[in-house]
Amino acid sequence: MNKNNFRTFIFIVLCIFCCARTNLFAQNQQVQIGMNYYNNKEWDKAIAIFSELYEKAPSTFYYSYLVASMYQTKQYDEILKLAKKQIKFFANDYNAKVDNGYVLLQTGKEDKAYKEFDKLIADIENNKNQIRGLAGAFSSKQLFDYSIKTYEQGRKILKEPTEFALDLGIMYQVVNRWEDMIDEYIILAKESTHSLNTVKNRLQYWLTDDLTGEKNKMLRSTLLKRAQKNPDEIIYNDLLLWFSIQQKDFDLALMQAIAIDKRYNEDGERVMEFAELCLNNKSFDNAIEAFKYLIKKDESQSLTIKSKTLSAYAGLLKYEDSFDNDIKKINKVRTELNDIIDTYGQNSYTFEAMMHIANIDAFYFNKFDEAIEMLHTAIEIPQVDMISVAEAKLQLADIYLFIGEQWEATLLYLQVEKQFKNEPIGHEAKFKNAKLSYYIGEFEWAKAQLNVLRGATSKLIANDAMELYMSIVDNVAEDSLYLPLLRFAQADLKHYQGNDTESLNILNKLINTFPGHPIVDDALFLSANIYLKMNNYDTAAKLYQTIVDQYYFDLLADNALFTLAKLYENKFNDYTKAVELYKQLVTQFSDSIYAVEARKKIRLLSEKIQQNNNT
Repeated sequence: MNKNNFRTFIFIVLCIFCCARTNLFAQNQQVQIGMNYYNNKEWDKAIAIFSELYEKAPSTFYYSYLVASMYQTKQYDEILKLAKKQIKFFANDYNAKVDNGYVLLQTGKEDKAYKEFDKLIADIENNKNQIRGLAGAFSSKQLFDYSIKTYEQGRKILKEPTEFALDLGIMYQVVNRWEDMIDEYIILAKESTHSLNTVKNRLQYWLTDDLTGEKNKMLRSTLLKRAQKNPDEIIYNDLLLWFSIQQKDFDLALMQAIAIDKRYNEDGERVMEFAELCLNNKSFDNAIEAFKYLIKKDESQSLTIKSKTLSAYAGLLKYEDSFDNDIKKINKVRTELNDIIDTYGQNSYTFEAMMHIANIDAFYFNKFDEAIEMLHTAIEIPQVDMISVAEAKLQLADIYLFIGEQWEATLLYLQVEKQFKNEPIGHEAKFKNAKLSYYIGEFEWAKAQLNVLRGATSKLIANDAMELYMSIVDNVAEDSLYLPLLRFAQADLKHYQGNDTESLNILNKLINTFPGHPIVDDALFLSANIYLKMNNYDTAAKLYQTIVDQYYFDLLADNALFTLAKLYENKFNDYTKAVELYKQLVTQFSDSIYAVEARKKIRLLSEKIQQNNNT
């Protein structure tokens, strides 16, 4: 090819390319116009556009918009003609094949339509893609029963009784055939760990709108029956454990966790994870039972020591969460912790026990020198990980703050914050230091630090930072001198340091001096907590009720209501009033972090009331 011919060839190719691009651009513009007509329900205009496009280049995309528009204008004869043409071009377009029967259904010829659908299912070949294609076509027309029939027939043809488990599960869920849905999801769960996670996600989604508890009962009953009937299949115990935790039914979850550990001779780690979960959810009795099992199992020295330590700690948390003030129970916890150290020595395994002893000595028995010495000893133990050492330093700083040595406290907070700047323990240190600044009235500095922490990766720290930040912002809006907030912070610090009488004096003066200030509800809430600690339950209840009645719009209202309900349940033994208050919380504060626990309390206390009435 000479030079002139080559240039001519290149010119022709470029012209063809440019024309093709121009045509494609025009076609895309036409498609967009047609879709806009369709979205605006201008059916005739959409039909005109997509008819022209389809005539030029038949495709399933153009067909779908064209047929959908024709259904809206009831052009059934045209649909049948178009479907016939579409099948000619695309033999396996099951949407077009279903349209032949669907037109009959729309024109009142149900029997003929169903025969058409049955024939499509009967003609299915041994091909998974074709089976899914037909089922999907039925589903797109909301013919869910025929979609189910397609999958069921597909199983028979493929001779694979567990195929399409996820597809069938979803279809059964759509038509409210819940037992069948559960069966299919269980089939799927047996395939792999990934499938099991998929099933858990599907079931969790299914349970979200279970207002009557009917779904909950059905799933629980089905899984229990399956687990009893098939004791050697771990899948049922695994699902029961997951389900129980989702529903916060820790009694059932405990049984499942231990059953799995025993049956499969596991190392106890699953039970340990469950026990720690119970601690985080304040299910202390179940946590203690789990730790007892692990102690008896005696799998390894490290697990045994950890179980004994956390069992004692669970007792301490249970005490702190109750309205009990029996110091003998604290002594019992300390004795258990001390026995661990006497038995195993002071080392990396008993490090946590040493921290808990220091906490008890400082904050319950005012043995500050002993507590500080214990923590210094713990920090020097070799082979302790850096995070644990940092936690001990924070606890040491808390004690220094408690006894008024603020400089020592802030140095330790800063040390941990600097060492772990971008980690949760560093964020915790920064928050504690910001709170120290708040205690001593350095509000602008505290706000600056808290503002940074509102974006912390730790949700707990971020929430605490947000709460304190908003407390500062809200309570200085009407007082540029910060005086009411300064008085409240002083009272808060006195309470932290155990000087409750002086704290109450400051709070009472604050409430009387600034009766209309936004900080009054905070002052009432702190006062109520102090009276609760002092066993003055009647006064505490009156203050919580005042917050609920007069400050129901404020952030502390749900907390006050929940605590008041617990008072009626645990100290006044008035279960009926407690249920009434828990119901009020669920109704008025449905998004509250206490709502889930309140619902559980309503159920348990209602059962108690019923039992008492029967006797």
